[in-house]
Amino acid sequence: MAKQASLGRNVALNGIRTLFNLLFPLVTFPYVSRTLSVDNVGIYGFSDSIVSYFMMAAALGIYTYAVREGAKLREDRGRLERFASEVFTINMVSMLLSYALMALFLLAVPQLNRHAAVIGILGIQIFFSVIGTEWLYAMFEEFAFITLRSIAFQLLSLVLLFLLVKGPDDLLAYAGIAAFAGAGSNMVNFFCARRFCRIRLVRGVPWRRHLPPILVIFSTTVAISIYTCSDTTMLGFLCGEHEVGIYAVSSKIYALAKMLLSSVLIVAVPKLSLFLGEGRMEEYRGTLTHVSALVSLLLFPAATMLFTLSEEFVLLLSDASYLEAASALRLFCPALLFCLIGWIANDCVLIPARLERVVLFSTIVSASLNIALNFVLIPLWKADAAAFSTIAAEASVMFISVRRGLRVARVGSWLGRDMLLMAAGCVPVALACRWAHGWGLGCGATLAAALPLSFLGYAAFL
Repeated sequence: MAKQASLGRNVALNGIRTLFNLLFPLVTFPYVSRTLSVDNVGIYGFSDSIVSYFMMAAALGIYTYAVREGAKLREDRGRLERFASEVFTINMVSMLLSYALMALFLLAVPQLNRHAAVIGILGIQIFFSVIGTEWLYAMFEEFAFITLRSIAFQLLSLVLLFLLVKGPDDLLAYAGIAAFAGAGSNMVNFFCARRFCRIRLVRGVPWRRHLPPILVIFSTTVAISIYTCSDTTMLGFLCGEHEVGIYAVSSKIYALAKMLLSSVLIVAVPKLSLFLGEGRMEEYRGTLTHVSALVSLLLFPAATMLFTLSEEFVLLLSDASYLEAASALRLFCPALLFCLIGWIANDCVLIPARLERVVLFSTIVSASLNIALNFVLIPLWKADAAAFSTIAAEASVMFISVRRGLRVARVGSWLGRDMLLMAAGCVPVALACRWAHGWGLGCGATLAAALPLSFLGYAAFL
């Protein structure tokens, strides 16, 4: 019972953190989109997508691997200290290789060289993300510390944003503030990590033991990054920064919805790994069923609201010059459903069960499909094509992962009757949203009215 209470506490804490992560861009992005102009928002989005590849290369698959394996060593400080130091050493090596690759690409690719200053500033985050050892805090389920630290640096960044970003010429200042938010949090992590164990660079790392599972997880991360970031990158290369700026709004809203809905999954993974590793299958299945049902309960009405009130959501985060993004946002709504269901199967079932190769296979299939569709469709339909390719990619991941995951977890009742009921409950949600839309209020007032009406309609139906 205490363990379940602990899970509930962690879900609440991570929910608070996710809420602030959600509110932060809701405050900053409208200001930034109106202050920097569409083209500069596009330059930032394109540069950020490039940096994300090198950040991914530096991270390898270490976060997932360290949380999964380290959670089993929490009570043995000596073994944990050795394990954490070995993983940290591997991470430092991958970071140096990542920076070398980034420098090479900046020199070799003219379109990247043109935005070298923004890319360089954002690239500072790579170093701090490695020394921040976020995986250590997740391993010990220190979500209270992570939440407070995150909120503090978000508030400080917000102050800096309004002080330093005043017009289109302040793009570099905005990039610096964005980098500072992550770098500052990770610096605090670095200095506070010693209360768990002493982490240092070590010799004699058993590469053959750590590297194979890390590389399998990394390969999955690469494939995920390709189909989550390639749309922005390819839009930048094929259509220019303006189209990236338009797409940035719809993809930002999609990312925020995923962040909010996935907060339950993030805190559940260490506990699910522990239950599965110790063979406590009854507790594992109970927790998995509870988490899956909770995510599904929120997922269907959220996707319906985003679809029905897409223009209002776009206007809330930007202005009328970005209104083209509404059609791409509507396309993201089915992708949201596929993504979260696939995420449950991957992060809560397959990875704790050490079936990373299944996750890798599904992700490679989806990434290949995403890139192929982007190449063919982006020149024709631009941002809408990028959103459509995301639907196809997320659907393929969901199909492969759920099919295999059900055989491992042997839970599926929530996928049947309960999920059909939740899907049917979206009808009153859509009607409530259309009713609120018809009142002719502003975007904020329409959303504020639609939310309680949708909740009442959904709750009454269920």
